[in-house]
Amino acid sequence: MKRLVHLRHYRALLRRLFIAVFLGIAAALVVWLFHRAMLGLEWLLLDHEDGSLVAAAAALPAWRRVLTPALGGLAAGLLLWIYQRYQHQHPAAPTDYMEAIETGDGRLDVKASLVKCLASLLVVSSGSAIGREGAMILLAALIASVFAQRFTRESEWKLWVACGAAAGMASAYHAPLAGSLFIAEILFGTLMLASLGPVVIAAVSALLVTNLLSGGQAPLYIVEPLPAPLPLQYLLMALLGVLAGICGPLFLSAMSATGHAFRSLRLPPPLQLALGGLIVGLLSLLFPEVWGNGYSVVQALLSAPPGVLLVGAILICKLLAVLASSGSGAPAAYLRRRCSSARRSVHWSVSCAPCGRSWAAPSRC
Repeated sequence: MKRLVHLRHYRALLRRLFIAVFLGIAAALVVWLFHRAMLGLEWLLLDHEDGSLVAAAAALPAWRRVLTPALGGLAAGLLLWIYQRYQHQHPAAPTDYMEAIETGDGRLDVKASLVKCLASLLVVSSGSAIGREGAMILLAALIASVFAQRFTRESEWKLWVACGAAAGMASAYHAPLAGSLFIAEILFGTLMLASLGPVVIAAVSALLVTNLLSGGQAPLYIVEPLPAPLPLQYLLMALLGVLAGICGPLFLSAMSATGHAFRSLRLPPPLQLALGGLIVGLLSLLFPEVWGNGYSVVQALLSAPPGVLLVGAILICKLLAVLASSGSGAPAAYLRRRCSSARRSVHWSVSCAPCGRSWAAPSRC
């Protein structure tokens, strides 16, 4: 009898292992496909195919540099607005993987999530100052959610969606352990070893497949070797961490205030997103570095740091561009948490100003 119990336990572990590996492979494939679609759209819109939006912006004439992000926002807004009009109701399940894990049962609304990712693809490829990773992770979590609902028990749905999200993070950021710990500790609320195992396996599997598809392992940033820091520099590092901790909440407050400012204009979603893209385009006349998620900018600063004043000017323009993109409602899986003593909510919305409705209503617990 004891051997039978052990056999069932090993079979359950083996089953979880195979599912985690499968979800990791599926997540890597869907992230790779999204990246290829993004490169293809950039080539179509910008006549540029090396993946650097900053280089593409610098090569464009001024009028195209201004209009391209605005037209991308307009197209994404039209897509969201048309879907919302014909849907006639809020999505039956969330379109945020964090909400599906933290407050839901692991289900994601398939149609609404796909529309959200397609809209994100449009704004990302046209130069808006938002990241592509949110849509990549959402697609990976969506694949896991669909698989879990078809082939696993309901009690396991949240675990497999967490595996898909961690695998998406590993593929997008090349950081499997960081993604696994984030999912296990932040979303599950505690670092549970029973849940951490499949999550780590899915993330590592996704990273291996990503490296295979991309032709080898490559770091996100290439940093020149540095000498050992001096004792005073350790103190400066600690002060930098404190400064970052102070600026983080201030930045989130600025994003929230910018969103309220855009919604107060009471524009329909297409014009609201187009306005955000137009602001990014105008800022790019000063610095094309405001386009995109900033990978190439950070790499350039690491390779050949410019003067402090130039870095400060680029930083200010980049912050304004990010605030304009996120505040206008650009669908990049923007997450806003509102915590109080009575409830917590996870919220992502694109407001429909004429009717006062949201693209996705917040859930409360």
